[in-house]
Amino acid sequence: MKFKRASYVNRILFMRICILVFILCFLTGCSNVKQVPKAENGVLDLTDWDLEMDGAVKLDGEWEFYWRHLLTPEDFAEKQSSEKLNTEKILVEIPKNWNKYKIDNVNLESDGYATFRLEVELKNSENTIGIKLPIIGTSYKLWINGKIYNSTGKVAKSRKEFSPGYFPDTIYFSLQNYENDRNSGINKIEIIIQAANFLHRRGGIWQPLIFGTAKQIKNIREKSLFSDIFLFTSLIIIGLYLVSIHFINRKDLFILYLGVFSFILSIRTLLLGEMYLVSLLSAVPQELFLKVEYLTLCIGLVFCILYLESLFPDGTNERICLLFKLSGLLYAFFVIFSPAMIYNRLLIVIQSIVVAAGLYSISVLISAVLKGKKEVILILIGTLFLYLTVVNDILFFNEIVSTGSYSSLGVFVFIITHSYMISIQHSIAFSRAKRVSEYLVAIDKLKDDFLIYISNELYNPLKGIIGISESMIEGAAGKLNSIQLSNLSKIVLSAGRLFNIVNDIEDFSKIKNNDIILDKKPVDLKQVTKLVFELCKPMALEKKLELINNINTGIPLVYGDESRIQQIIYNIVSNAIKNTSCGIIIVTAETVGEMLQVTIRDTGDGMTSNELDSIFESFENEKLYISNKYGTGCVSFSIAKYLVELHGGKISVRKVQNKGTSFIFTLPKYSEKAAEQYDRESTIGSNEQRKNQKCQHTKSVKKCSHRYGNRRYENTLECESITDDEDILEDKSKLKESSIFTEREIDILEGNIYQKNSEEYVRSDDFASVKPDGKFNILVADDDPVDLQVMVNYLSLEGYNVTEIINGEEVISEIRENKADFNKKYDLLVIDIMMPRISGYEICKTLRKEFSIFELPILMLTRKGQYDDVTTGFKAG
Repeated sequence: MKFKRASYVNRILFMRICILVFILCFLTGCSNVKQVPKAENGVLDLTDWDLEMDGAVKLDGEWEFYWRHLLTPEDFAEKQSSEKLNTEKILVEIPKNWNKYKIDNVNLESDGYATFRLEVELKNSENTIGIKLPIIGTSYKLWINGKIYNSTGKVAKSRKEFSPGYFPDTIYFSLQNYENDRNSGINKIEIIIQAANFLHRRGGIWQPLIFGTAKQIKNIREKSLFSDIFLFTSLIIIGLYLVSIHFINRKDLFILYLGVFSFILSIRTLLLGEMYLVSLLSAVPQELFLKVEYLTLCIGLVFCILYLESLFPDGTNERICLLFKLSGLLYAFFVIFSPAMIYNRLLIVIQSIVVAAGLYSISVLISAVLKGKKEVILILIGTLFLYLTVVNDILFFNEIVSTGSYSSLGVFVFIITHSYMISIQHSIAFSRAKRVSEYLVAIDKLKDDFLIYISNELYNPLKGIIGISESMIEGAAGKLNSIQLSNLSKIVLSAGRLFNIVNDIEDFSKIKNNDIILDKKPVDLKQVTKLVFELCKPMALEKKLELINNINTGIPLVYGDESRIQQIIYNIVSNAIKNTSCGIIIVTAETVGEMLQVTIRDTGDGMTSNELDSIFESFENEKLYISNKYGTGCVSFSIAKYLVELHGGKISVRKVQNKGTSFIFTLPKYSEKAAEQYDRESTIGSNEQRKNQKCQHTKSVKKCSHRYGNRRYENTLECESITDDEDILEDKSKLKESSIFTEREIDILEGNIYQKNSEEYVRSDDFASVKPDGKFNILVADDDPVDLQVMVNYLSLEGYNVTEIINGEEVISEIRENKADFNKKYDLLVIDIMMPRISGYEICKTLRKEFSIFELPILMLTRKGQYDDVTTGFKAG
């Protein structure tokens, strides 16, 4: 316990010693500081002051002052005049505006004119001397040793002759030009200033003159000017930054208000300090600059309150904020429409309002901090700093304190702290938005995957419903009565509609990911329309609509993807049937330049103007989708629009008065030039996809048409090896040289197989043979019982002998067991790719080692139908 007490005493003693040492060092340092001389009785003695070593000095102190006298150096040079002037002379303190001077215990007026005089005694120096002149209100004329060095505005004895002109300036002169007291080694410098004011609330010299070498004065001027330009540039950049952020996110008005406030302060910066804008535009009337200076104060107050309100809507009082805003606007009104002598004298009022508004803002910020908003602490610090500097400047310019002007520094700290907090908030918001965006992208992908999954899951049951129902209608389960046929037809129709929706969902996902690839070729539009009408006939019969294919037989072919063109026409026609109660649906086509224009017109009720404008946008806007009477058809229209534009055409819709609606779209006509261009672009853009397209379409037919004889297929022949080299397929000599095909296979490819007699054809074990009962044996393998039943129903209707298997391993054993029995030997295998335990590809590869393609043709079933699936199937055999 004693040890702890001793330790505590030692710490206290150590702190006291440190404080004592600090005070001694401070006092010692202060004793070494050279006392700055001040003018006494109109004379400033600088003979003991070395300007180069001790620095520049302010010409503060007692100056000679002659109220309502405009005196010149000649007046002071004449002895008689000098004696007379001594009676008029009074000594006044500089800097101080003459409103605070008293003659006969009466304060002087702000309006008036006077002469200031000061003698400066200085050691002889070869340096050029400079004087930094402050604002002298509000016009003046300056003499140095009898020579005029500067003049701003027009000094006069009346308001009528007076012209204002006041801004800081610098003058330079050399002491070598003067001979006074050179023998004593002392130079006397006489400074005479005539000043007049009939504009401002203050007159005279209310800021100090700085006296030093030319280099010192130049440095002071440049530093001050640099400070103003730096602050102006910073405020402009920050203002632009804040305004640009607001236009990105228009919800946050406080960012806009702070940006405008920054712009206002930047303008004010150029009107204070060195008043760079005033000196730059000296031809502009001085009173206009004064109005702008005062307007920046009151308008800045308004935007500052708007910023506070918008930043803390729940923490501010609406009435108090309204009072501050109205005060600022009212004073702005006075500034605009009243002369300077009126609004200038009311400055103290708006300054008091600014002080009150600052206190209120600080109270709001402190309240926000106390409520747990820690991010407001930095804003509070910046606001406190600005408030203290503004209060200091108000006191300084009202000559209550002599600390100097620091509001520019306060403005800079205020804007920086507030902008920094806004940047931090936006950075956090951006990071949060990025995370949300990534989450939404993941959710969107999950949604797409879910839609694809659902469409795949719905595809097989719907296919089974439609297949079984259609086979029953055709008599697979025996003869049905009319009611049963009608019910089954409605089942097929309803399932077909749902099936189309499933396809639309799949296309929706493909369109979103730009996965749709066109397989362009010449297409007969009349035949495609005919096929679509066959598909839509049950729906049209149900509503007793007439479908008319009015496309001429000689119409030019179009160049496009046949299945996609069929989809375009089907989407429009099916929706026309759904929304037409009676009448006809007619399809026409005509040539328009290089395009074929197709028109699909119905006699329905038509659409409203809003529906016409939004019918193709529902794909992107769920609100339009919900509000549109066409329902799911809007998705079909959007898909049709996308497919038309993918072909290079355009689609539009028109409302025919009392005649329904017309859909008009264009497709490119077929030409060799267009086909060559498409082939060239496809080769350059996606060579691998083009190869897959060739494998799937024209050349794959040649591949499937050859036979392998008694040679067993070992799955060593690649798809590209057979199909990509057209020269080998066309040239018999090359076929033989290639060693890919046997002579018998070449005969088949060239069509020579048909020259052989039918007896040889029937006896050959390499081909599927007709059984004595005239029927073929078909083995159907699928793990889905519904799909299996659909195939059995359809094949049975055609009179085939059908065997069903649901397991992949049983397929191989079943075929092997019956290959020796001519009556039981299978002539065709129909197999699903996705089988349990062993896939359709593996089954095919295994069987191809024992059976050629003509001994046992194999058809594979797949939902995907992509190019790589087809290629893989061909490679498997």
